[in-house]
Amino acid sequence: MKEDRLRSLAVCSACKKKIGETGSPMFYTVKIKNHILDAQAIQRQQGLAMQMGGNGALATILGPNEDLAVTVGEYKEFMVCINCFRGQVNLAESVE
Repeated sequence: MKEDRLRSLAVCSACKKKIGETGSPMFYTVKIKNHILDAQAIQRQQGLAMQMGGNGALATILGPNEDLAVTVGEYKEFMVCINCFRGQVNLAESVE
């Protein structure tokens, strides 16, 4: 990891300590993306499965293989120190 990226992730999102203050040189970077189901694509896939006699596996093979979930917004990246990672970390609070 390059210095500029390391500096941007230098504080644990859970305990708010800097990397050097956590007692361990190990840490985790977490990337989170929000997704939403595409109801129309799911309906099309389900309709194809029904046309194939209820065989979802066959519909998957013969279907268009379109995305059934769509990414919403940009991903968020943050750092979690190993101490917080081993304990209970509320990712929703860490993202905010």
